Amino acid sequence: MARKKIKWVGSSKKKKNKRKQGKCGSRKALQACIDAAHFTADGLLDLDKINMSHVDLSGMDLSHCSLRDAELFLANLYGANLSGSDLSYAILVGANLREADLSGANLNKADLVMADFRYVNLSGANLAGSNLFCTCLAGADLTGADLTETNLCCTDLRGVDLTKIDLRGVDMKDVILDDADFWRADRRLKNLIKADPNGADPCVMDIAKAFADGSDLIDEILQTETDPAQKQIG
Repeated sequence: MARKKIKWVGSSKKKKNKRKQGKCGSRKALQACIDAAHFTADGLLDLDKINMSHVDLSGMDLSHCSLRDAELFLANLYGANLSGSDLSYAILVGANLREADLSGANLNKADLVMADFRYVNLSGANLAGSNLFCTCLAGADLTGADLTETNLCCTDLRGVDLTKIDLRGVDMKDVILDDADFWRADRRLKNLIKADPNGADPCVMDIAKAFADGSDLIDEILQTETDPAQKQIG
């Protein structure tokens, strides 16, 4: 059922202040906010700055919502639908988003520290500038996602396909890369070693350390950069 375009109407000053604070301590309270919300100029349901920390939102349909600056600290969003939503600058520290749908979502500069993103659909999502420190992305779908300037330090990327992902400016210190596929990632990681053809760049070394018993991939890229005869890679 399509959501109705209803603007917030408060019969008292107390109600208006409650809406302004954006506190929703339960699913029922959130549904009331959704029913009373209006739409933004972009056609998204306006739930900006809403506070849903610690709330069980598992399986809820929050697609095409504007959740800019929202507080979702330790929220349970397991299996929730957040596709096409704007979560820029949102706080999702420690949140459970396992198996959620965030395809096409905007997570620009969101705080995602220690969040659970296992098997999440992040295809086409904008994660530019977000903080993914110690976040679990194992098995996540990042097809076409924008990860530029993100913090992936200590992030679990096991089983993630990073094909065609732009890794420029990404902090990948101490990442977990078992079974991750990024051989054909943006410019085949050559951007990470251009500053130092000898491979001394800390970022490259951290990636190499993530591979058990060394990294043939890094060695091959370094050889390509330093050996003119190997400039072209098939």
